[in-house]
Amino acid sequence: LYAIAHGARVIYDTDDDNRLKEAQIPILGVPNTSNLTEWMREQTAQDNQRSAIAVSFPQLDPLYKVKVFNPYPSFRPTCGHIWPRGFPLDHVQGQGAANWTLAASSLARPPAIQQFLADEDPDVDAIFRLTRQLPCSFEGLPHELPSTLAIPHNVFLPYNA
Repeated sequence: LYAIAHGARVIYDTDDDNRLKEAQIPILGVPNTSNLTEWMREQTAQDNQRSAIAVSFPQLDPLYKVKVFNPYPSFRPTCGHIWPRGFPLDHVQGQGAANWTLAASSLARPPAIQQFLADEDPDVDAIFRLTRQLPCSFEGLPHELPSTLAIPHNVFLPYNA
């Protein structure tokens, strides 16, 4: 909150045990540039001139009333069934929480909150850690779809910050 109150346009937060696979932090909507500060200044004047961002979007099933989404299966985990920390336990094996159909779509603006997956030691709850083996990695979304997953409005999805 302090950073936002003082004009921060981007806040990057990570766990102490995560390591980046690339030298550049991939912030959606921000070009890979070594001069992030200069890009931010330019964006302040051009906020309404952004181009659309390609995303994969889960398609809501109108027959399923509970709007809870487990994104991990969509990223093709190497360890089988997996769910994120904070996911409601009564939906871990529940119908409709995983394997939603994905479709290519676009967003007019980058999402305000962006989360990345951690390979080897992903963010899972204690029950997963007690009943399953790590490491676990993610192969990514299907290659024919955009590599970023956007979550529909009014759908519960836990994230860790």
